Amino acid sequence: MEILQKLKMGVSNLNETSLKLMKYGAQFAVCVCLIGLISYISNSRMYIFNDFGEQFAIHTILAGASLFMQFIIGGIVLDIFQKRRSG
Repeated sequence: MEILQKLKMGVSNLNETSLKLMKYGAQFAVCVCLIGLISYISNSRMYIFNDFGEQFAIHTILAGASLFMQFIIGGIVLDIFQKRRSG
C-alpha cells in the first residue's frame, strides 16, 4: 500500500507537459499493440496461415510495448530536465 501511495504522489508532482506526453504516448502505444493483436488473431484464424503475418503481428506488439516504455521514461526525463531548468 505504501508503494502505491508513493507512486500516486510522484505522478501528482509531474508537470502538465510530462503528463500529456505520457498519456497520449501510452494511448498511441496501446493502439499499436491492439493493431498487432488484431492482425495476430486474424492471421491465426485464417484458413491459410501466413508466417510473415505472424512475425509482423508479433513485432508490432513488441514495438508497441517498447513505445509504451519509451513514452513513460521520456515523460519522467522531461519532467526532471524541466525542473532542473526552472530552478
